[in-house]
Amino acid sequence: MAQPNFTIIPPQAFWAAGSAPLVKWTEWKDYFLNYIGAIDIENKMPAEQKKRLLLHSLGPIGLKTYNKMYKSSVSGAGCVFDAAMQDLDKYFAPKVCVGITHNKFFQRKQEKGESVDDYVADLKKLALDCKFGPIRDDLIKWLCTATINPSRKDYG
Repeated sequence: MAQPNFTIIPPQAFWAAGSAPLVKWTEWKDYFLNYIGAIDIENKMPAEQKKRLLLHSLGPIGLKTYNKMYKSSVSGAGCVFDAAMQDLDKYFAPKVCVGITHNKFFQRKQEKGESVDDYVADLKKLALDCKFGPIRDDLIKWLCTATINPSRKDYG
């Protein structure tokens, strides 16, 4: 059977111009990883070549930023794809203020018309940045018990 003939468009450069990237790093990274999976090179291309594709896809300012990270470092030269991705994750990860994330978590109440499942899913998402550790699930249960609207029919 013949393979379908279509072109998969590569992601837009992460940081081509301007004083800051136009999209969050995590969003662009997901798009890039989806792209390399879609063109079927994820496990077929050598790590060094994948790293070069990643660096090229960062765009001129993104590449310059990456190179600055390794200007005085020997580790950057031999750094393969996964290590380069981890370094970029660290560099571009949003800085999280735990106090603010705790406040957002504990202030979250179930919205009118919001299902219990959606409410719990949002609490789990908010808890990711809170660094609650092993008590995370207990705090989610406690907050649900304290704030869920008991008049909801899907409560249970």
